[in-house]
Amino acid sequence: WLQANVNSSHQWCTQKVISEVDLPSDITVGDLAPADFDITRTRTFRTKLSTNADGNGTERAQITQDQIVYPNHIGTRLVNDSNIFRLKWRGDEDDKLAFASGAEISWDAADSPGGSTFHLNYSLRKTGCGG
Repeated sequence: WLQANVNSSHQWCTQKVISEVDLPSDITVGDLAPADFDITRTRTFRTKLSTNADGNGTERAQITQDQIVYPNHIGTRLVNDSNIFRLKWRGDEDDKLAFASGAEISWDAADSPGGSTFHLNYSLRKTGCGG
């Protein structure tokens, strides 16, 4: 589960946010949330990730987080069939932005997974936001 915030201020607008987790190579990545979708208006949105440990869980579990999403586009994916989990938002907004995303991961019970690194990249521009 990855949460990221960008709070542009002093007449700066956020145009793009990319948050990434470089997951260990010795894990399996399952479902991702949220799915890619276009945002036509500012609204409350619930990111929801259901998990079952790659079919090995005894029960299905779920994690959710509500947030406000702003137009234009948001989505998650694995980068170039790797284990880099990326959330990307595109838009033009001067409000504080918050993002919740998740990836279901699993690994062999006999082995603990390797470590992860996290990255947050964003693009800003001065004045004249469209949001």
